[in-house]
Amino acid sequence: MAMICCCFLCIETIKRLYAVVYTVMRNGIFVLLKNFKCDQRIIMDRANSFKTSILDMFPSITVGAAILDHGGRILSRNVAFSEKLGLQRKKHLVEEFPFLKRNFKEITIHGRQSIQWIKEKNVLLCLSPLELPEDKNRVFCLLFDQVSEDISHMKTMEMKELIMQLDVIIDAISEGVWVCDGKGNVLRVNPVSAALNDINAPDVVGRNMKDLESEGYFNECASLETIRTKKTVTRLVLLRRTNTMVIATAKPFFDEKGSLKMVVGTERDISKLEELHHFLRQQALLQDSLKEHINELKTLNRLSHNIIAKSESMIRILNQVARVSHVESTVLILGESGVGKTAIADLIHKNSGRSGKPFFSINCSSIPETLLESELFGYEKGAFTGARGTGKTGLIEMADGGTLFLDEIAELSLASQSKLLKFLDEGTFFRIGSTKKQEVDVRIIAATNKDLQDLVGKGAFRLDLYYRLNVISIHIPPLRERHACIISLIKHYINRFSSSMKVRRIISPDALEILTTYNYPGNVRELINICERIVVMTKREYVMPSDLPRQVLKSVQTENVDFCDLIQGETLPEFMARIESRVLVKTKARYGSQEKMADALGVTQPTINRKMKKYGL
Repeated sequence: MAMICCCFLCIETIKRLYAVVYTVMRNGIFVLLKNFKCDQRIIMDRANSFKTSILDMFPSITVGAAILDHGGRILSRNVAFSEKLGLQRKKHLVEEFPFLKRNFKEITIHGRQSIQWIKEKNVLLCLSPLELPEDKNRVFCLLFDQVSEDISHMKTMEMKELIMQLDVIIDAISEGVWVCDGKGNVLRVNPVSAALNDINAPDVVGRNMKDLESEGYFNECASLETIRTKKTVTRLVLLRRTNTMVIATAKPFFDEKGSLKMVVGTERDISKLEELHHFLRQQALLQDSLKEHINELKTLNRLSHNIIAKSESMIRILNQVARVSHVESTVLILGESGVGKTAIADLIHKNSGRSGKPFFSINCSSIPETLLESELFGYEKGAFTGARGTGKTGLIEMADGGTLFLDEIAELSLASQSKLLKFLDEGTFFRIGSTKKQEVDVRIIAATNKDLQDLVGKGAFRLDLYYRLNVISIHIPPLRERHACIISLIKHYINRFSSSMKVRRIISPDALEILTTYNYPGNVRELINICERIVVMTKREYVMPSDLPRQVLKSVQTENVDFCDLIQGETLPEFMARIESRVLVKTKARYGSQEKMADALGVTQPTINRKMKKYGL
């Protein structure tokens, strides 16, 4: 972009003006010719009015003046023009100064003035369209040589400004910066580099890098290697004064002739990078931890649709299930009869990578010892008296690729335990009556309601099999120890059976209190049976205490234990949940509305509402 305010006047007009004012903006340089005392538009209008008379006045014009065509051929000129440009015999301005072609193109296409500084001649060339009576395609040219001092001054000011900006930029860089000339003499050191090297910048500026290296400032200087090879060099450098290891990079810069003009080196403290890497590793670990936690929550939410878990102990179990589902380890599930060991085993299978493969379950206590081996491993035809003519495929073979759940594993005989152990160790087995080894991929989940360690001590269970099964153990507490689950379980199964039987049954507060007080020796299995009995045998919509099974009423009536007593194995949060839920049941039965319950208990209605939702009331 260029903009100039200039005057193309005859000599008489120039003498009447105090000065010529113009502004030049080219390559970041601004030039101002001062002392105009009239409007630019007026001057240009006056200048244009005098253009036609300039031809007659060339000899008397003190500045260089010429008339050219649009191609740059000189048609008429005065002596000053020829002398200032050294064109005594040459008749084409553009051929002498090819860069003026752009200026003439601007005049031809846009019909506006143009200006160009001719550095080697130290003159300012002003070009303007000229319309003569006989030919309108002319260009009027004036030369000014009195502006060099102004331009030099402005250049100096501009250079100072640029140098100041460069200083600010270099000092603000977070890495160390060394600048030296093509011979290795230090030109500049920024504060970061001065701190890394424990030096004062003025002490090293002007000195040669070779001397600094020999004096022990650093070893294997990258800048010296760049001066030698004329290539960019990056290397690890030990700054001896501070014993700091840095990554030093030196890059060469050449002049237009290809000579090495300058080398700019940077230093980056490796310890800062290690701190950054450590921070990034910590962030990555935190991110992984958060992802794992989110996945656990998602898995827990998915599992909770299949298993009702309101107590802390059951939530812990679901977290264990989520972890063991994604590995191939053998799992041993411990707990009383009816606590849901089969449901947990099925949940592990469904959330594992084997979910699309078979899941088989066998109760080892329900099959006679003589038949158990054939059920597990199968047999060939004619293997024994009464065997099928086609033979039989065992459960282990049928579960290939999937999961086999061995319930009541403690009931296996020692002989069957030995064969099971061999299968677990080798993954192979023989059908009864066969000599062909079978190889399958089956995950084993075992369960028992007995103390296997006690059985091992009595010699009724193999120690090596116990260790082979007990890779991961999950203990399911009895229902009486997870009281927070009882209300939700009751409501779930009452609704389930009511829906399947197409009836409507609602548990009254009094009946619900009795059911939550009951000890459930048969655990969840007994609770399910009681709920089914209630739905089937109750004839009215609301279930009253009189509709409950006799053993439940008898147990509650004869129970001689204060409900505030801590149940064995019950945690404090579970104890508090049990007491709180029972208080809510009794209060609801007495007062009915949540507002009255809140007044009676000295809490707010939203608190009552939140806690009743928590316990499924």
